[in-house]
Amino acid sequence: MSAVSQSVSPLLYDQRTLIVLPFVYSEGSGKALLDSSKRWKPLRLDMQNELDLERTRYFMPYIRRFLFPEAEPSKASASACKRYQLDFERTGLPREGTLSGFDNQDGHPFQAPFEFKRIELMLFGYNIGFLVIELKCLSEMTTFADQMILAGLFRMLAPYVVGQKLPVLTLDGKSLNVPQLVSNLLSEAGGRTPGVLATTPAQVAEFPVSLFYDDRMMTYCFSCLSGKLPTSDLIQLDRGMRKQTIIPFDDDSVQKSQIAREQGDEQWLQCRWQGFTKEGGVLVAFDNEEFNRIHLPNYFTTYYFDVFIFATLQRAALLNLNERLSDIPNLTEDTWSSRKVLRKLRHDILLFRNQCCFSQVTLRERGLQLWRKWMSAYDNETLMTEVDHQSKELESYFQSVSRERMEWVARIGGFLAAVVPGILGMNVVLGDEPWVTNLKVILISTVSVACGIFALYILVRKPSAEHRT
Repeated sequence: MSAVSQSVSPLLYDQRTLIVLPFVYSEGSGKALLDSSKRWKPLRLDMQNELDLERTRYFMPYIRRFLFPEAEPSKASASACKRYQLDFERTGLPREGTLSGFDNQDGHPFQAPFEFKRIELMLFGYNIGFLVIELKCLSEMTTFADQMILAGLFRMLAPYVVGQKLPVLTLDGKSLNVPQLVSNLLSEAGGRTPGVLATTPAQVAEFPVSLFYDDRMMTYCFSCLSGKLPTSDLIQLDRGMRKQTIIPFDDDSVQKSQIAREQGDEQWLQCRWQGFTKEGGVLVAFDNEEFNRIHLPNYFTTYYFDVFIFATLQRAALLNLNERLSDIPNLTEDTWSSRKVLRKLRHDILLFRNQCCFSQVTLRERGLQLWRKWMSAYDNETLMTEVDHQSKELESYFQSVSRERMEWVARIGGFLAAVVPGILGMNVVLGDEPWVTNLKVILISTVSVACGIFALYILVRKPSAEHRT
């Protein structure tokens, strides 16, 4: 453990540390491999269990069917969430290990034992998935700082600065880096057969899926702090917690804690701190209330976590749609494969609008507050506006191309309408000689074939460069 953290950081009464990695998986064999995998088991809520049932009821029906298809199997869509849980025994992955590294803030060496509480995969439509790893710091007298440092080191997928070394996991006497573990866990989702877990640390790992964050995973942490404070200096504690948290506390939490701090220990211990950023969220409370000790940890990893995942899914899907919409050459090439890509993109945009774009996800006031917080932190409304704009621009482009083609076809039709009657009336000038009849047939055939070829060329030719820019 870090020597600095032990002296100024409150002890933990309880903790929830979730590391979340959003990714894009390819359609095809990924789901099939997971369905047939021996180490990943399908995970479904038990609708006979009152707690699971209440978890689904927390959300509006249209959200419930999407997040928990087992709640209403007859109405579940193909893009609804599919969950898988890692079977540790079949994987051979030990539940406990040690993480060693250097604190990203002060550079001090850090080592702590930890436990894997659970590892899950969540796959949605739009080719978006999440790897969820829940950890627990097992250090004796674990502090808030220990939890934050553990989460901060475990989430690293690449060095943040040149020359920085990745933290090392020691599992059952074997050493590896977190990216190697993550790559192995994502094998099936990426359409690969999992290999043997690495036993030698490596600074670089190849991932079988596309990641949104190149150098880190997201963190989602709850800390229930012991009311037995390590010092009576509330200013030092308050500032220390703000420095140690992996996710910055929001302005409202900081302001309230400063006001309460001036009123003494009792008021300050009533405070809660929370933070919402594009890299994750954090919630901190003291153990002086039964709700904080018993209910809040479970709420944080169920109801509140589901809201977080749904908001993150929306952001990830919007970023992915933005990326696909920006691939102009592939969308406007006017080939069979390009039209197939375009049809899939249009289908996914329509599906996304119908399943993910809602301002109300629950009737619970706390859930709505969290939803609005995440929407604001993620700038999802701005992303949606960008997707709408790009989509409309693309539709406008195809309409202009279609309109130009139809105008050319109309011109050809007008040309035929003007020329054919003239050819048919040639006998008025040239008489009714047999050769005149033959000439009319030849001219009509030639003009019709030429116009047909030209019309076909107009319909199948690639759009001009000015249309594609």
